[in-house]
Amino acid sequence: EISLLDLYHRFGDQKNIDITKRASSCCPQPPSLDGLLFDSILSELIPPLLQADSFLSQQKEGEQEEDLKLCHVSLLVATPGSTQQSWHADSGHVDVHQHQPCHVLNVFVPLIDITPDLGPTELRPGSHYLTRDLTRLFLLAKARKTLQPPILPIPKAGDAVVFDSRILHRGRANQSNVERTMLVLTFAKTWYVDLANFPKRSMYEKAEETQPTV
Repeated sequence: EISLLDLYHRFGDQKNIDITKRASSCCPQPPSLDGLLFDSILSELIPPLLQADSFLSQQKEGEQEEDLKLCHVSLLVATPGSTQQSWHADSGHVDVHQHQPCHVLNVFVPLIDITPDLGPTELRPGSHYLTRDLTRLFLLAKARKTLQPPILPIPKAGDAVVFDSRILHRGRANQSNVERTMLVLTFAKTWYVDLANFPKRSMYEKAEETQPTV
């Protein structure tokens, strides 16, 4: 079974939601993670995009360690009334002076059929070339008329939307009366550590009380 490391909520009008119960109700019978990764097209698609041969857990004993890992599994829930996000990228660039190959991939797998009123994820194709110096490169692309318009995939349950985590994207407003639930898989090079989106400490852990110093 899938062990969810994080549960993201984009709240609408609903307040005081028990996120532990929410995770159980959103995904009461999660699919086999091995089946999702290794018995599907993802096992063929992901490694080449990250310039790797195979997933770490597919390696046989004695084989050289590959440089690809599944680093995070999360559940994203956008409740009715959730507002539109700002354009953003989920990771930065390893080199701000020269574009480098992809080192982190996002895989969004909706758990329900997505419709426009549910607030699909909107993406700007090619923007991963711009986000290392966004203001300058965005204006330059616009002046050169090479800026690509946004796209709005409308996937069905179980489909996968795969994109470089440096791409600008945003969740649209959920204007329906249904929660939009989505499994988020994050693949990366083994050396990559994402402390910005996935700090070692959970946001739900009780902060240690500190005594004021005199």
